[in-house]
Amino acid sequence: MLVVLGVLSLVIALGFTFSRFSRQTGLDVYRQVDTLRARWLARGALAKAFVVLRREMEAHYYGWSFPDQRVGRLLPEQFEGALGDGTWKVVSVEPLTFHRGEATIGPYRNRPYRRHGESLGYYDVFKIVTEGYVPRTTTGVRMTSLVKIVRKRVAPQ
Repeated sequence: MLVVLGVLSLVIALGFTFSRFSRQTGLDVYRQVDTLRARWLARGALAKAFVVLRREMEAHYYGWSFPDQRVGRLLPEQFEGALGDGTWKVVSVEPLTFHRGEATIGPYRNRPYRRHGESLGYYDVFKIVTEGYVPRTTTGVRMTSLVKIVRKRVAPQ
């Protein structure tokens, strides 16, 4: 009788351990999937920032940044939204600036663009910070990207 109770308690302990481990593995799978979803939402927000930057550059407005400047028809609601079961957000768009101790290098805006010693135009380097969030597992991703925009001079014909 004592042996049967010992075997039964061992089986119960193993069953509890197995169910706990498989449940945790299932939650880890959900968390990994939601991390991928949040990353893709952050990349979608980066694509939105690209669209806005391109539109502003084509309108010859080179001093745009977000959230400091909201110009014209651009609204804060355009820089965040929901897609599927997650949300995306453009946190900031600003010219790149390095801080080394007390020295500041930058901002990288309207710099001369040269190739082989020949001046071809100007370039800007923007630092874009975006976020993606999936509330099911409270998984969020914050992505920082550097974008170099070259504005080449076009010779009149």
